[in-house]
Amino acid sequence: MKIAKIIFILQSILILTSADVFGVVTRTLSSTRRGFFDNGIYDGMMLTEQGSLTLAPLIEQNGAISGKDIWKMYPANNGDMFAAISGMGAELYKRAADDTNFTLFASENKESAFTAVISDNEGNIYTATGPYAKIIKYDSQGNELWRQSLDDTYVWDMKFDDNGNLFVAAGGNNARVLRISADGKIREILKTEEQHAMSLFYDKNNNKLYVGTAGRGLVLCIDLSTNLENPSYNVLYDTAENEVYAITVDNIGNLYFGTATRQPAYLILPSIIDGDKRPDEREKEFRNSLYKADTNGTVQRLFFLNQTLVLALSSDKDNNIYFVTGDTADIYKINGNDGLLSYIGGLKNKILSTFAVSEEGLYFAISKTGEIYKIKHGYPNKGSFTSDTLDMKLLSKFGSLNSMTTIPDGANISVEVRTGNVARVDNTWSEFTTVANDGKVDVPEGRFMQFKVTMETTDTEYTPILNSMDFTYVENNLSPEVLNGGLTTYYRQQNDSSETSKSPQLEENEAMVYWKGSDPNGDKLIYDLEYRLKGEKNYRKLASNLETSYYKFNSYLMPSGIYDFRITASDKYDNPVGQIKTKTLEVFNLKYDNDPPEIFDFNVIGESANRKITFRAEDKLSFIKTVRYSTITGEWKYIIPDDGLLDSMNETFSINIEDAEAGSVTIEVMDTDGNTKYYSFLI
Repeated sequence: MKIAKIIFILQSILILTSADVFGVVTRTLSSTRRGFFDNGIYDGMMLTEQGSLTLAPLIEQNGAISGKDIWKMYPANNGDMFAAISGMGAELYKRAADDTNFTLFASENKESAFTAVISDNEGNIYTATGPYAKIIKYDSQGNELWRQSLDDTYVWDMKFDDNGNLFVAAGGNNARVLRISADGKIREILKTEEQHAMSLFYDKNNNKLYVGTAGRGLVLCIDLSTNLENPSYNVLYDTAENEVYAITVDNIGNLYFGTATRQPAYLILPSIIDGDKRPDEREKEFRNSLYKADTNGTVQRLFFLNQTLVLALSSDKDNNIYFVTGDTADIYKINGNDGLLSYIGGLKNKILSTFAVSEEGLYFAISKTGEIYKIKHGYPNKGSFTSDTLDMKLLSKFGSLNSMTTIPDGANISVEVRTGNVARVDNTWSEFTTVANDGKVDVPEGRFMQFKVTMETTDTEYTPILNSMDFTYVENNLSPEVLNGGLTTYYRQQNDSSETSKSPQLEENEAMVYWKGSDPNGDKLIYDLEYRLKGEKNYRKLASNLETSYYKFNSYLMPSGIYDFRITASDKYDNPVGQIKTKTLEVFNLKYDNDPPEIFDFNVIGESANRKITFRAEDKLSFIKTVRYSTITGEWKYIIPDDGLLDSMNETFSINIEDAEAGSVTIEVMDTDGNTKYYSFLI
């Protein structure tokens, strides 16, 4: 194998100052970002599970049987291709190895479909019909040699062993596997309580026949070396899913099998789509799965699917595994060297009906339309990936491309970039420009960017790999935002639900000025805080270079009054002198009350048990909240003002003292800001 050259292009970060509107912080648009390769156009390229781009086998149309629903395809050893048709009568079409057109080979007007087809080494063709299962043998010219009716509804699959024995997977009432001789003699070798035997795979290295069932979704292993008339079998795995529809074995003996239901399409690719998130296995909608059983018999579920995993799995000479999803016509590859999953590509708005494998490549058919497509083994000489438009959110200037690549001899990777200021590419966008060898990206400034990766190779056995890519850019530096300023105290936080949620929490005797700041560029912000008493012309500095969007202080250090605050945000830490942006917020008429109410005009009328006390409570900034009193021998009692309602900063009160022994009274007054004071009087 050729030794690949590992090329690291590690460009130094460019500090761009060609236009005053741009900031100094270089940002990175990285291929590790989720969604970086989503919704792009793959043309002969694919995305691996690790997030790398490589060349991918090309998907090319390879003929059609117009208007026919191809149920099964079978590539014969001599290169001929057979296509079994279902619908209004069963038809079997043939295409010679050196031809592109199909011709009718056989038909059964009384049957609905040919459900399976296979050929032997002599060129004889075996077909199965449904819904009343029959096996029909034709010679290479389409002449019927014999037919046999089965006690089953359907035949789903047929495989030969190395000795020319034909094995049939049948079902309807019970899952059965039959052995059919060349002269049409039938022998049942397996019968289970499952509803159908859906899929077969013959392992020639170990002389074993693997069977996938419908019902509980079992994988059975029949040992053909034990007793061909009545071979032993065992349950290899119970998937607890509806049906095992596809089975294959790679060249080193690992078994792969997939389950299939008719559920809405969804596929989980670890680290590509959802960052290794796994669904709860109890969720019934995640029915379909792909499994691997290694040579030690250990079974693991590789992927969850919720789309039909159709109809066959295949492996190539390099132990790569291919599978196709029926409801979305997407093709995937599991690399034989490292087990990584890659997305090869798909056919939008197509539904696959069958899949077949030959030495020439992989063939699959589209349901209802009769289209046939081919994926060649090996890589194409050229492929490309064109990204979706990527939104930088702000006008940006691009600097360089930093990438890590693996490039074999005779291969090449090039990257092109274009920019624009509208989300959809139109004639206002720039033309694609190739990234220079030193990584420099020479394109106009723009909010949106699109890139195109092109790979080429002269040896189709090897592909270049783009392991990662990072675009550096700087944004148009915009001004910060500052809003929602206010002031709170410890008392307010403890007694007002809207204040309680504010962070940080205050300690007793603490107060706090707070605001909200943000920067559209994501720059780090620092703040200057100023204040002035109402009526003053100039602001006074309270704090500078704050990195938090609040400022705490001891509440007793600021006199009570009505204040204005001015908060100025700056992005100077992330931008050079001359490009620094600031934004100022002024918050007016914030009341700060640190003084308790006072008592005036205290007076006592009468004596002994008939005394009456009158007084006035006044606060300069806040309403009176509560007033209560107690004598030295009594309990605290709340009182209301003479007008019956606490609704002002100045209230008058009257108290009747009925305790003849009371020699003093203490009055507690509290305002709505929690300022409290006690006043004691001799009576």
